[in-house]
Amino acid sequence: MPPYDDMLGEEEMDHEAVESLRRGSLGEPIVVCVEGAGFQAFARQANVFDWPHDERLAEAMDAATIAVVDELKCALGYTHAGEATFVFWNPDEAVACDGAFQELATLATSIVTDVFNDAGRELFPDAFDKGRARFKATAHGLPSLELAARYFDWRERQARKNAVLAAARGMFKQTALDGRSRHDMKDMMAEQAGLDFDAHYPERFRRGAFFRRMKFERHLTEEELARIPQDRRPTGPVMRSSVRMMEDVPPLVLIDNLVGFVFHKEDPVVVDLPFAASVAL
Repeated sequence: MPPYDDMLGEEEMDHEAVESLRRGSLGEPIVVCVEGAGFQAFARQANVFDWPHDERLAEAMDAATIAVVDELKCALGYTHAGEATFVFWNPDEAVACDGAFQELATLATSIVTDVFNDAGRELFPDAFDKGRARFKATAHGLPSLELAARYFDWRERQARKNAVLAAARGMFKQTALDGRSRHDMKDMMAEQAGLDFDAHYPERFRRGAFFRRMKFERHLTEEELARIPQDRRPTGPVMRSSVRMMEDVPPLVLIDNLVGFVFHKEDPVVVDLPFAASVAL
């Protein structure tokens, strides 16, 4: 009979494994969502941030999103306000953490928390008088690339709605906004406050930003060239890669090849969908 300690340890690890061993299968897309824990209280500190949009907060979230995409090799990262969404997918080999949901969620949370707070101490040091920003995360698998791609479409729609609501709450009482659509709130801001929402706020606030690893050509600096043996030094631009914000991304609801755009780095093919655009944008 094995020692009691071994039997107890096996029993405890069996219970632990119910959660810790949950993972996505090879080729299954996995989505990780990181969001601030009590983030609005942190972001609405008086005399520190401009509400509802502060470029410094966005810059810190961008840095945190880039770090996760870079370190964990995500297919795509997306951030808006105090939230960041990542999708992992590789049809040929296991993704980070061997696809374990709990490990992916905790590691992404750790990276976002560290990078956001490190960037924040440089960008808005006064905000840390009352403590650090905190984050939490969830992770789950999805049965198809189509559903995973549409997840980002949904997140972007939520971001657009939340951005309008945040701006409107800064001008009107909640009772005046109850039952109002996003378009109604835009009209209220224009007619009663003289503010054109789409013209006043940058796109980064209105819909968020997307990040992925991209290849690009650049010339090496003199310092970089000096570290390369003379007979091997390139005479022209070299190919490099880094995680960057994606420019000129159309609204996801209008992208016909959304799976190809998200997972295969295809250029977006935009289709004319007037009804979808009127509802989602």
